[in-house]
Amino acid sequence: LKSVSMAASNFGPKETSQPVYPICEAPIQEKVPKSQLEDTLKRLDSKKIEWLKVNLKDRAKILRNCLQNLSGLAEELVAASVECKGSYEAGRGEERLVVCNTAMLMREVAEALEAGGQPAIPNVYSRPDGQVVAKVFPGCWWEELLFCGWRGEVWLQAERAPSQGGRLKGEQDRTPGLCCVLGAGNQLNLTFQDITQQLFLEDNVVVCKVNPVLAFLAPFLVRTFEPLIEAGYLEVVGGGAEEGQYLCTSPLVSSVHMTGAADTFDKIVWQGQPKQGAPPLAAPVFGELGGVTPYLIVPGVWSRGDIQYHARSIVSGLVLNASHNCLAAQVLVTAKDWPQRAEFLDAIRAEMRRAQPRTSFYPGTKERYTRIFKEFPEKVELLSTSCPPGTFPWVLATDLPAEDCLFLQEEVWCGALGEVPLPPAWVRGDNPRDFITHAAAFANTKVWGNLSCAVFVDPKTQESNAAEFDQAISDLKYGTIVINGPVQAAWATTRLTWGGFPGNDVHNIQSGNVVTHNTLLLDHPEKSVCHVPWRVVPAPFWFYSHRSAEAFSKAALPIYVNGCTPARLSSAMGAALLAGTGTESWFPQQRKFEGK
Repeated sequence: LKSVSMAASNFGPKETSQPVYPICEAPIQEKVPKSQLEDTLKRLDSKKIEWLKVNLKDRAKILRNCLQNLSGLAEELVAASVECKGSYEAGRGEERLVVCNTAMLMREVAEALEAGGQPAIPNVYSRPDGQVVAKVFPGCWWEELLFCGWRGEVWLQAERAPSQGGRLKGEQDRTPGLCCVLGAGNQLNLTFQDITQQLFLEDNVVVCKVNPVLAFLAPFLVRTFEPLIEAGYLEVVGGGAEEGQYLCTSPLVSSVHMTGAADTFDKIVWQGQPKQGAPPLAAPVFGELGGVTPYLIVPGVWSRGDIQYHARSIVSGLVLNASHNCLAAQVLVTAKDWPQRAEFLDAIRAEMRRAQPRTSFYPGTKERYTRIFKEFPEKVELLSTSCPPGTFPWVLATDLPAEDCLFLQEEVWCGALGEVPLPPAWVRGDNPRDFITHAAAFANTKVWGNLSCAVFVDPKTQESNAAEFDQAISDLKYGTIVINGPVQAAWATTRLTWGGFPGNDVHNIQSGNVVTHNTLLLDHPEKSVCHVPWRVVPAPFWFYSHRSAEAFSKAALPIYVNGCTPARLSSAMGAALLAGTGTESWFPQQRKFEGK
């Protein structure tokens, strides 16, 4: 992947509005001899008992050393990612915030180890039906300042006794293992985080096969985890599907962890055989998989400023990472007779036109767009005025059917957003109670997958329908639910859990069978619920057009690596407040929009 615009070293805050488009070439499928892979597995197998005996305090020291390594190479890593994916409105800020997320998880896991597997939980309470809920975010004084009005909760499975850190306390079976981590091909942080969690929380030594799409990660993984590689507990290899197949089927591999698609999971588990009885692969496979992400738009009375703010939030959920995300906004569920539906969709169109096209670095994008155009020839709107080579237009398809629709049944994995209005037979006019009840049932039964969803509801409507709204959130069978923000608002918070809703199995895997993040080590989580203020001021970090994303991400990284001090917090808040100038000044615009 070769940049055609400028050297990575020339990126800076002044360039944030100037897009940089790399040329995407087919990923190089590195060939790794089977004898080399076998030697790698034998070396790791000889170290698995030794790693199991390393105590939690020593593990924490190793992980903190790795975290410092990550901090030292962060700018190189960001530059390499930009060379692969490009740089758009937020400049380097978008990729650097992903590095911040990596550092957040590594530091929180180290803290959990130092706490003996029992990190402090800010608050625990029981819902009226008895279900236990852990309030996990904000969790400290500086988070309360930066994220005022937020509330992140982990709801625990009602049928299981609440507990924490069971594996590390010895309450669960601790046996030595060798895990094959199949790296993700979309976001750079995922492979770092999967390695961290498998080694430090699951007791496994690890062979990590880097995804060819993000092959540039390999040297950064080696440099970050150098203490583990030198000690023989981790090895990083390349290769494509053939190498992955060899590793997964080796008798030395005791488990496989992958981040990817359900189809890939099935190919690994079932080895081309019918999905009947026990799978032919001996090793258990744990998949963090995708799904269709619905955004439920509860009808209410929204100001013009509300509509524009949330249109930008929703489009930010679409364009992040060129929409190559398992959490990408894919389908808007609206009420057909909501009086403001047309105005809302017009605001979505305006934001999609405003967003710069992204380079589609993930293979197969053209084929996915072609299928959408063929299936909805009369409904597809192309909303990008120009598309440089390697990019594709943002696409909106409205008034889609509520049954048997591509946008409901498959991840489109490209920059296309659908809208499905619930018919008047389900929602009387713009009745929010009807919508809340039917939209939750619709998302559970008509939308494929159960990874994540978002719900947008204005405060007055939520308050006047509090019981129905609370019941709908309880009924939604999704691993993560965000209220009044895009799903990446929760994904960026690693104390919350991330993974499919409990109950998926190898015969119907949907969004996977593993929980990641969860750095407070809560046993048996059901789902995470992240409450975001109706309007975040200054502009929230997820806005695709955030003018101070570069400055904020630079100021935030030392906090996530080394902890917060007043000086570091002042720097980060100052950078965040820069969003109060220029196009992201939502508070002054709110007065203008609302005639105040």
